[in-house]
Amino acid sequence: MDSSPQSAVEGSPLISPDLVIFYFSIFLIVTTIIYLVHHFTTKPQNPSHIKKFLITALIVKVFFVFLIFTAVLYYFIPSPKISNSSPAANSSEVPISSKIEITFDRPVSRSELAKQISPKIPGTWRFEISYYKTHLYRKLVFYPEVTFLPDVEYTIILKNVKNVSKLSQSNNFSLTFKTEPLPNVSSISPQAGSNDVSLDSPISIELDRPNKNLADFSFVLEPHIDHSVEVSKDYKSYIIKPKERLKQGTEYSLKVAKARIAKDKEGAIVFRGTQQSESSTKFKTKLPPRIASFIRNAEQAFVDAPLNIEFTKAMDFKSVQENISVEPAFAGTIVLSEDKKLSIIPKKLEFETPYEIKIAKGTKSIDGTYTEEDIVLDFKTIGSVKIVSASSVWENQNENIGVKNSLSFNFDQEVDKISAQNNFSITPQVDGTFTWNGNTMIFAPSHLLAYDTKYMTVFAPGIKSIRGLVSRDFFTTSFSTESFVFILSVPAYLQKYPLSCEAASLRMILIFKGIPINEDQILELIGFDNTPKQDGIWGDPNAAFVGNVKGKQMVSGYGVHWGPIERVAKIYRNAQSFSGWSLGQLTDQLLKGNPVQVWGYSRGGVASFWNTPGGNQIQAIAGEHTMVVKGFAGKADDPSQIIVNDPLVGEVYLSQSMFNTKWEAFGRSGVVVF
Repeated sequence: MDSSPQSAVEGSPLISPDLVIFYFSIFLIVTTIIYLVHHFTTKPQNPSHIKKFLITALIVKVFFVFLIFTAVLYYFIPSPKISNSSPAANSSEVPISSKIEITFDRPVSRSELAKQISPKIPGTWRFEISYYKTHLYRKLVFYPEVTFLPDVEYTIILKNVKNVSKLSQSNNFSLTFKTEPLPNVSSISPQAGSNDVSLDSPISIELDRPNKNLADFSFVLEPHIDHSVEVSKDYKSYIIKPKERLKQGTEYSLKVAKARIAKDKEGAIVFRGTQQSESSTKFKTKLPPRIASFIRNAEQAFVDAPLNIEFTKAMDFKSVQENISVEPAFAGTIVLSEDKKLSIIPKKLEFETPYEIKIAKGTKSIDGTYTEEDIVLDFKTIGSVKIVSASSVWENQNENIGVKNSLSFNFDQEVDKISAQNNFSITPQVDGTFTWNGNTMIFAPSHLLAYDTKYMTVFAPGIKSIRGLVSRDFFTTSFSTESFVFILSVPAYLQKYPLSCEAASLRMILIFKGIPINEDQILELIGFDNTPKQDGIWGDPNAAFVGNVKGKQMVSGYGVHWGPIERVAKIYRNAQSFSGWSLGQLTDQLLKGNPVQVWGYSRGGVASFWNTPGGNQIQAIAGEHTMVVKGFAGKADDPSQIIVNDPLVGEVYLSQSMFNTKWEAFGRSGVVVF
């Protein structure tokens, strides 16, 4: 890049003819001037011009030699040092297009001087500022062929730096500088998390410094949309301009990446570094207009009232007018109030008629968004009075309502209350009072409904409407009330031993009657018949407990019947054993507050026979088991369920048929404790 006529790297003779001519010309001129000045000053008589001129020349020669010798001592003997550099040592933010200039305080020897830049960069080193042609240089310049990489620390190393006489000691120099930093993204618009972004909005990326050949920025917009990228005149911002409108209600993400670059003299990128993520943002465009409120399908429109439609945003009234239609058509006007609210004011609609309002795709809002599909709004005008729901428990026919419940009936429109009440009846007849909650009529019986009873309610035609038509049909529904449930608070205890159900059951009853006692005490009072089971002979359960209470049913142990249990119960309370009782007799004792111990079976239920040592035949049931009856559900003479404490599992609800099957195995026998 040397602009001088002769390149600094070509070299030339140190003592050239023109230098000799120049030297002698100066020497003669100076000698002549000195001689003439001296001659005209002194004005000597009969001067010897040649002799005096030669003496003057000698003096000038000595002076020139002294000057040259002094210059040689100053410039060519001491070691050169760096007097100035550009960029300066340890400087920062050095422009990437800079050249490197190093100026020494005296000429340097070019032949042995070694130059190095790290990291490497292509370019040319040149010597400049010579004292004489291509000799005696004291400035070294590096002309890079490409731009320096930004935000990189470079080191210049100079070795074997000597003066031109090569008599001085060689020196090494090191200079460090850092290039200007990469630009960073300072802000993105729209900002991250922005909602309601315009569909025509450009995306701008602001940098914290101009990007003049420092980095190559790339932009990824998702969902993808074709776009162009423009750079501002000050190189501090990028503008992404979509070639088509952004999609409505869509979340876009923008990812920005950059890579450091180097360019050649023609501006072409010759190096691109690793791309690194710089910044990202997400934003959401404006939502399309939607319907915020309208008459729901379950509601009914009045034939003489406006149809009010509210949009989610302000609408373009002209666009709405052009794109709205109604079927079947009717006469009326359209009014847009407050930009969002649309009122269709009909002259009159037909009763009990379905209508459809259609707002076509592409209907515009004020902010430039538009409906993406046809909006269809269905409604039906009010008709004759109907009941749309009754008490929810009637929806499931397997559930019954409580005898304390009120009955509610929801009409599909506002009705004349007196008319509705007069057209209501309930069978069997029940007196009660009416209250209202909006369009819901509530009937509260004056007294409890009957248990286990099926009721029927009827609304006769003729119920008057406030804004619709009179009811034309009967509305009938039926329900059943809950069963009567009676339970004594008999505690439930599980049996202590495998076969001690009789003692455990009696214990529950006695504790209910206020007598603290345990199973072992009861077993001791019952007594044991330890007759071994052999050849059809075994003990007598009508006298004591047969076998081992810890044994296995019908193998090493059996149990005890109601006679011994009655005997033990009478020690503490009045008691009675029985057989052949009806369910009515059983529930009668429960209602009197007396739990009953009954005999049945847990598993098996097969009849079994054996003889006692005394010759009495015993009729038994395999799996013999007792329970405590403590309550029932339903009518006392025909209960649907029997509630028992089973010493094997706790409280159990048995159907009437299940209970009867088990109880009849022992002839409907048991013990009642009074």
